[in-house]
Amino acid sequence: MTFAEQLKQHRETILSERGTTITYKQREKVIENVPAVPATSDYLDEKNREHRTKHIDRTYTVEFGLLNWNGEQIIPMPGDQIIEGETTYEVAPIEQKQCHRPIDPNGTYIRIFTFKTTKKQ
Repeated sequence: MTFAEQLKQHRETILSERGTTITYKQREKVIENVPAVPATSDYLDEKNREHRTKHIDRTYTVEFGLLNWNGEQIIPMPGDQIIEGETTYEVAPIEQKQCHRPIDPNGTYIRIFTFKTTKKQ
């Protein structure tokens, strides 16, 4: 079973065990209290040692339809911000590609790529 299938079937359990709420900002558009499942990006180097990627600090899996501002569907773009508690992450493309990707065939859930920033909210 894929993570997307697990999330769809067990959404409330996964969110209560591993989830958080975020604020999503795209210029003047602010969406608060978006349920999300955060994860850090760990990779193995050539000696099978874990290390953090230099480009992406955190990913967030969210229900795409919840990124909605006054009826407008928000598509993650470079420079958008995700605020989790006191920490701000900037949305960024990974490997010169999109800033997000669907994790299920219908695009119900997406994974958003970010890096930690010190920019003021």
